[in-house]
Amino acid sequence: MLLLPGTMWTKPWVLGDERLTARKRRRRVKRAKNMTQDEAATKIGHAYRASRARRMIRTMIRNMYRRAVDPNTGKVRAPVVGCT
Repeated sequence: MLLLPGTMWTKPWVLGDERLTARKRRRRVKRAKNMTQDEAATKIGHAYRASRARRMIRTMIRNMYRRAVDPNTGKVRAPVVGCT
């Protein structure tokens, strides 16, 4: 474990007696040339559903706020939250 000079660290007892080592995380990304048609279709479906979900969340957030115009000055005030 890499520590700054002059610092000490004692391992908590719940981690046991084994030495802690850092592991490299490697995640292999499958490319189109290595996929079957079913895997590619599934990946496209996931991407489409994720995009649709993000759009729905944006719409829900947008519907939570409304613009309010100050009748005295005619300027747009800060958004009002929680309007129904």
